[in-house]
Amino acid sequence: MSTLDLNGTVTLAERPFSYALVVDHGEHIAVVGPNGAGKSTLLRVLAGLQPLGAGCLTLDNTALDRPEAAVFVAPHERPIALQAQDGALFPHLDVIDNVAFPLRARSVKRRDAHALALGHLERVGVAHLATQRPSSLSGGEAAKVALARSLAADPQVLLLDEPAAALDVEARAGFRRLVAELDQTIVTVTHDPLEAQLLGSRFAVIHDGDLVQTGTAEEVAAAPANPWVAGFAGVNIVTGTAHDTHVLTPGGATLTLAEHIDGPVHVAFPASAVVLARSRPTGSARNVYEATVAALAVEGDRVRVSFDAGFHATALVTAGAAAELDLRPGGPVWASIKATELTVLPA
Repeated sequence: MSTLDLNGTVTLAERPFSYALVVDHGEHIAVVGPNGAGKSTLLRVLAGLQPLGAGCLTLDNTALDRPEAAVFVAPHERPIALQAQDGALFPHLDVIDNVAFPLRARSVKRRDAHALALGHLERVGVAHLATQRPSSLSGGEAAKVALARSLAADPQVLLLDEPAAALDVEARAGFRRLVAELDQTIVTVTHDPLEAQLLGSRFAVIHDGDLVQTGTAEEVAAAPANPWVAGFAGVNIVTGTAHDTHVLTPGGATLTLAEHIDGPVHVAFPASAVVLARSRPTGSARNVYEATVAALAVEGDRVRVSFDAGFHATALVTAGAAAELDLRPGGPVWASIKATELTVLPA
């Protein structure tokens, strides 16, 4: 059974927005697209802050918004929580009262609400901040408190509107780990290709008011719906364990870094950073792999090449280079990446 099923339209300032999206129970969806495409409007429709003009939104086959039948469930009556980019914590309440707010709004007794709120604060690792006011919190701490408050509402669906956009690298990594471990249905809007891959089991791509494509990162990269999608999906993410300047992947490959780091990491690099060759290259690149071509996708005058080398990644080459290299699914190829092209983030 699907958790969310949206097929409807909205018109704002004479501009139409059209959405057709199914999100399964427990699935994490990353909503991506250029500025003004309609990503936040999608979240507002799901949350009930923006009624549909036509169509239908259902949650487990129960209609939440069906204008043709005069059905509209108010935001506070939906089992859906929306967390804004700034967290929107109440400045006059301390942390525990912020998190207890949705419980108190449902007439839960103060003592019981505080006990439940403290549990959610412990869940996200900030129980020690229970008596603090929002003004004393760091960006990462405030984001975790806002997440605890969203969870306290016990939503079936959690909507996140760029919740980590204002955080520094370390705080973003910690927040991403929290979200990735949640077993709830989550729809996250993000502009960050890395965040989209780490937080979403699937992408939902919105462009110019329409939901134009859904799929895994590999599916979207292999057959992008338009040039914007191709550019967005052009970031490779390899997860592994770092020791000094080397990262060992689960598939047994080793990536050499330009910096020293230890522990679980995500290594990011653009598809354009990968150089393909018919034979082992003799250049200065410190990462050289004998690989197998997995798939080819033509994008105008370029070809996106998916390959396996102890990790999965993609490269971009011209159509002429693809022909010269005799690239074909299942065929051999050498791939090289300079260490300076690798961006390392804590996992």
